[in-house]
Amino acid sequence: MKQTLARKAFKQQLGQANHFLVTTLVALHCLDKNPRHEAAGLRAAWSPKSVPHSIQRSRVFILHSFLGTAVDALDVYFSLLNRKPDFIQDAGFSQALQACGRSVHKKATAFASWVPGTTVESALVEVLIAWRNNVMHELADNLVSDSSKDTFETHAHEIAQSYRGLNPENLVKKAETGADLTFKETASLIGASHNFVAAIDGYVLAKLDRRSFYLNLLREWLLQNPDNQGFRTRLFDTRADRWDSFMSNWAGNTLHASPLSKADLDSIKNLVPSLKSTVG
Repeated sequence: MKQTLARKAFKQQLGQANHFLVTTLVALHCLDKNPRHEAAGLRAAWSPKSVPHSIQRSRVFILHSFLGTAVDALDVYFSLLNRKPDFIQDAGFSQALQACGRSVHKKATAFASWVPGTTVESALVEVLIAWRNNVMHELADNLVSDSSKDTFETHAHEIAQSYRGLNPENLVKKAETGADLTFKETASLIGASHNFVAAIDGYVLAKLDRRSFYLNLLREWLLQNPDNQGFRTRLFDTRADRWDSFMSNWAGNTLHASPLSKADLDSIKNLVPSLKSTVG
């Protein structure tokens, strides 16, 4: 497995966000250069009083929309990772996540504390969430934590190198006031979201007890599909010539994790006898 199901969902929602963002801004730039362009085929009237002003407002709206989507994608990732199948395998941490309720900020903070080596990315994600909350929610008054501010001060050079010369001090001020962000700041925060999720996913998979994971997943699948005798027969016949291919196809359909590595296949093969004795 190269990624969890949660990360696949995250990438589907935000995977090419920066590309789409650039495409949209290029389109607005072209419209700015050629304001007489007609909205052919849209069947919509477009006659703003001030074309430059309308383009600028649209540019801000697009940037806001992409950042809002980034926070939503993070929320989807955090939520899906704490559902079945159990990739986290840490009952205490799962309970801590559930205690966060619907707060994306609390979930991000929990993951930042649980996963090592995410100091910079988690601080940038906190800025993203604080900015989104202050912009999107009228009564919000979100501040960036002192620990994140310390991170920005300590790692300013690293952040500038990794994120297109980003100035985190300016970013904090904008997040807390809800001021408009530049394209570079927007793209950097989207990039930090991807890096944060990649770090979490890598940590989860690196510490995953695969035998326990596959055992629980297959046991639940067999219990939920008692009439699928064809699957049971093929699963339990580990000496069959195409057993490896069959299990890889199952993993591809169930986990989007095909092809499975030999280690994963061996792990499943070794637990088949215990499965057969309990749910066979």
